[in-house]
Amino acid sequence: ESMDLEKALKFLKSYGYLTKLDEVTVKDPSDELPEPVKCAIMRFQSNYGLDENGLLDEATIENMKMPRCTVSDKERSEEETLNYTLMSKWDKNLLTWKITK
Repeated sequence: ESMDLEKALKFLKSYGYLTKLDEVTVKDPSDELPEPVKCAIMRFQSNYGLDENGLLDEATIENMKMPRCTVSDKERSEEETLNYTLMSKWDKNLLTWKITK
């Protein structure tokens, strides 16, 4: 399954890489990406230990398509830290993870 630009933008917004202040529109996928989108992609690539080129390359897209929890990757201040005791229990017993820099 491929990931088009619209899905990638939605992913970046969902996980805290693009904010509401970064409202961007890309009419044609062949156009150069706006700077906020490139920066968001680079932050994602940095978090996942990928080459930080700001492009939706194959490695970046593959990492975006991997199953994950719904918690944003955005760094949180102490006041914003989630209270995990209020979250419901996961229905999975087998977890996978990736350690990056």
